[in-house]
This record gives sequence, C-alpha cells and structure tokens, in this order.
Amino acid sequence: MLATNPNSPMITVRKLLPLTVLLAAAAALLVNLTGCASWGSTSTESMLAAAGFHTQTPSTPKQWKLYNNMAPFEVERYVVKGKPLYAYADKTNQVVYLGGEKAYERFKQLGFQKKIAQDQLAAAELNEDAAMDWSTWGPMGGIWE
Repeated sequence: MLATNPNSPMITVRKLLPLTVLLAAAAALLVNLTGCASWGSTSTESMLAAAGFHTQTPSTPKQWKLYNNMAPFEVERYVVKGKPLYAYADKTNQVVYLGGEKAYERFKQLGFQKKIAQDQLAAAELNEDAAMDWSTWGPMGGIWE
C-alpha cells in the first residue's frame, strides 16, 4: 500500500491540466512559426541547389562589395570571361548561389514543372469541389438567392 505524507502538497489533475494545455499550445505555436518562416524562401534555394547551383559565402572585401550590390532573392545574369554566370543572393543566410548556363536552364525547367504541378493541384481541388453533392445539406434558406 502506498503511504502518503499528509503535510506534502498533492498535485491534482485539475492543477496539471492548465499547465499541460499551455505547454502544448506553446509547442504547437513554435512548430508553426518555424515551419512558416522557412517555407517560401527555401523553395527557391532548394530548386537552385537541385538544378546544380553551388553556394559560396562572401569572404573577401571585393566579394562582400559585389554581394551587397546584388538584388536580394533574385537570379541575376552576369558575363564573366565571355561566359554567363547566374547568381542569387540569399540575404538571410548571407550566401550566393552560383551556376552556369546548364544549371540556369535546369532551374527554369524545375520552376516550370513546379508551376504545372501547382496548376494541376488547383484544377484537382476545383474538380473535387464541383463533384461534391452539396444538396445533402438540404435547402440552404436563401443563401444563394
């Protein structure tokens, strides 16, 4: 049998429940904030990496000057020794994505494929909505009148 000390405070479920709910809510908020903060920006960076761009952190004063003059989060075209160089300045992480003509063509192709996939998803969602039988809710009481 479990012996209890009458002088020790008992922690009841009623006291623990608000604390548990608060901790769960804080954890959910943290997960959502960290997920949302990186969603949009990493999409482009992921496509650049998949296309064959490599990253470089500016390390010399000349590189920092070039980096600071670049438009943030845009692919820019430069010509170096007669060849095209494509650069993307990730101002959040202070790196530059660099790629040649082949990497840039692959990046454009991946972007096009992503757009097609998004369009197909939107069309599928519209078709799903159209296929639903909303009449099962009965008369709508003038909602559409």
